[in-house]
Amino acid sequence: MRGKLLAIQEESRAAGAHQSLSSVVYNEMRALIMQGKWTPSSRLPSEAELCKQFNVSRPVVRQALAALRDDGLVLSRQGSGSFVQPGVVPAASEPQVQFPPLTSVADLESFLNFREGIEGEAAAIAARRHTEAQLQALRDVAARLGASASLAEGDYEFHRAVAAASGNPFYLNSLESLRSHIMFGLGITWTFGAGQGDFQRTVQAHHGAIVDAIAARDADAARDAMRRHLQWARAKLMTGQFPGDGL
Repeated sequence: MRGKLLAIQEESRAAGAHQSLSSVVYNEMRALIMQGKWTPSSRLPSEAELCKQFNVSRPVVRQALAALRDDGLVLSRQGSGSFVQPGVVPAASEPQVQFPPLTSVADLESFLNFREGIEGEAAAIAARRHTEAQLQALRDVAARLGASASLAEGDYEFHRAVAAASGNPFYLNSLESLRSHIMFGLGITWTFGAGQGDFQRTVQAHHGAIVDAIAARDADAARDAMRRHLQWARAKLMTGQFPGDGL
């Protein structure tokens, strides 16, 4: 099982090579915030300075800043520039949570139970608080699933986008901290499901139901859709059989 985790991590790194320049700059800027090098409430360098710092064009910097705003990490003030959100807590200032490894089927089941609670509430909050930009980003990620270099990676990015749409950095940070655990489960699920007919169609239908509920600002429906999706995934992992489409 650990060997499969290593294989999935390698697949993830390969997919990362295809990231756009704006994604690379976004990740680097986000790291500066989470490492405390750009402190809460501090003003970010100007767009021109960021272009020079990262050796990229102004449109690339603007896309990266827009993604940071969507994630609730940065705010922009007309005529004043961009600032780190006052409530952002740098990761280095908090004790690092060590999540137990996934070494058994029982661990996977427990982990998916945990995800139901976290991601169900993230979806509900996203329904209440999302911006139009966050909703469009979520729709874009959902539409790209079939075109992703890695289906597991595309699936993870959808769940991350839901957390980002909540506007609560704690949900987003939780999903990112658990990335290797989530990718481990997704890698197994997609490996088993890829050859089983309508698996991808069902996943996309589930994602569509979640997006529709968030777009309708129906918190209860969004929570239920996310929980049903994860319950379906858990049943798939535990039995290897489809428990219906789950919708």
